[in-house]
Amino acid sequence: MKYLMTIFLCTISSFAASYMEFEKSIIQNAPLMGVYRLEKSASKLKERIALRCDNPSFEWEINNFSSDNGKNDNGFRSAISQSIRTFGYEKSLKEYANTLKLLAKKGYEKNRAKFLVELRRYFTEYVKAVHTKALLKDEIALYKRLESIAKTRFENGAISRTKLMQASLQRISAETKLFEIEREIDARYYDLMSITGVKKSIPLDANFIYPINYVTVNDANIQNAELDALEALKKQYEAKAKMQNRKLKTYRLFATYEDDIDQSIVTFGAGIDLPLFNQNREEYQLAKIKAQKAYLKKVQLKNSQQKRLKSLIDQLLILKKEYIALKKRALKEQELLTLFEEGYRTAQSSLLDIIQTQRSLINTKRKLLETEYLTNLYHIEIDYLKGRLK
Repeated sequence: MKYLMTIFLCTISSFAASYMEFEKSIIQNAPLMGVYRLEKSASKLKERIALRCDNPSFEWEINNFSSDNGKNDNGFRSAISQSIRTFGYEKSLKEYANTLKLLAKKGYEKNRAKFLVELRRYFTEYVKAVHTKALLKDEIALYKRLESIAKTRFENGAISRTKLMQASLQRISAETKLFEIEREIDARYYDLMSITGVKKSIPLDANFIYPINYVTVNDANIQNAELDALEALKKQYEAKAKMQNRKLKTYRLFATYEDDIDQSIVTFGAGIDLPLFNQNREEYQLAKIKAQKAYLKKVQLKNSQQKRLKSLIDQLLILKKEYIALKKRALKEQELLTLFEEGYRTAQSSLLDIIQTQRSLINTKRKLLETEYLTNLYHIEIDYLKGRLK
């Protein structure tokens, strides 16, 4: 299996992988996910440890008898005993052992979900940086077109050299920013790769995970891995309380054989520990308190997460409306910019008109990108709260 996954990683490394392909390979190969799987598998051993029986006890002794006439005889005694759980305690112990496995399963799901949240957020940061570079290239193309128009007018004697230099400086300033955004892309990419823990770098498609029109469930009902883990912890403490509440937990069966000088004795019997002074009341109460604490933490977290989910859904609706409005605004600004450029060629508009319209269009496109970026961050959190990542 490991060999096949290595082939898969090398294959997707030869071309730009989609995010979902990337995520699938990372889940299988990330060392941290391997740690979480080991922790989950260790629960089976913990369950077996909790349910295993005590070893039997064996005794053997030899006796020497001296009679009054000076004659010596030997005898011996052997005994074996076994501790056995009562039926009620055995049932409670099995319930407790099952909670060990359940808690490990829910703990794995919680860790997996949090890992995916972090992975998707880092990827979203990377995609935003790549799209910012694309916007900057569009900005440079606009300034180059303006510079070309200004150069033509300067050569025709329609504008001064300062106007041409002003247009050139706009282009140079944007090109200088390009180096910074390339550094930002590099930093965001290696931040993403570093949290995966894998050695091989993987080329990625720079597309947002969630499109702007992605529809999420419009309700505030939540059931995620974090809540499930608290519920499993509560069940574990409740099972532990049941165990501690059992007055009789074990009894002992024993058998002895004695061989004396003139007789042999076989004995069978049973023994119990009388719960007179130690009834584990404090342990029972502590387990009940811990179970109640886990329940209250779950209630607190669920109420908080429901409010957060409602807020995220409301904000998503606003962001979608804002995105549509910004799209319309960008089209109008692009149309106005084209008109100003045509007018500038015939001296019917000024360089200042073009620069102001360009800046407005660029800012609108940046707001569109920011809206997509926030939409993706909100969807990541919603998927976590709704339990879609566990």
